[in-house]
Amino acid sequence: MSQLQGMEQQGHAAPVVLSSQAGLARIQAASQENAQKILAVQGELSKAIQHITAFLRSLTDGLPTSDN
Repeated sequence: MSQLQGMEQQGHAAPVVLSSQAGLARIQAASQENAQKILAVQGELSKAIQHITAFLRSLTDGLPTSDN
């Protein structure tokens, strides 16, 4: 007999299931929080890249282009 079957027969299955559901809920909440943090970091990185691009373009303003 497996350990789970033994627990079911003794009436311990419900707490195990509830504990597993609570653990799953915590993992899902943490996953959602991490997804929001990732989106925030992506947004900040995008802004930083835009600033870097603008800066690099400002360095080349007024310089002759290579296609002349």
